[in-house]
Amino acid sequence: MPIPSRRKKEKPNDFMSRCMSDDKIRKEFPNNKQRTAVCMSKASELLDYMEAADFNISYDNYGFEEEINVDNFVIPSDDDYVVDIGEGEEELEWDVAISAYLYENPKTGELSTY
Repeated sequence: MPIPSRRKKEKPNDFMSRCMSDDKIRKEFPNNKQRTAVCMSKASELLDYMEAADFNISYDNYGFEEEINVDNFVIPSDDDYVVDIGEGEEELEWDVAISAYLYENPKTGELSTY
């Protein structure tokens, strides 16, 4: 399958976002690390050695920023937030009052929680 190519004057980060979210690439490379390696090699093609090294290091340290647009914006449904509890397991209730911090004012001795 064809791998997307960088457009003229397209920034490497923008290409990485477009390449990583491409449906054809996702099908051909389901493993995220493989897909990242393929997209990184294509993103670095038009860069000189120093720019390519800088891009690779910054990507390894900070990742890439994906620009949100109409194509990749997803509104989660209510089902996305439901956690399936297995048989025989109970849902834990968390009492926030127990986990609050207790603070004593040194001047007045007044106790408060936060």
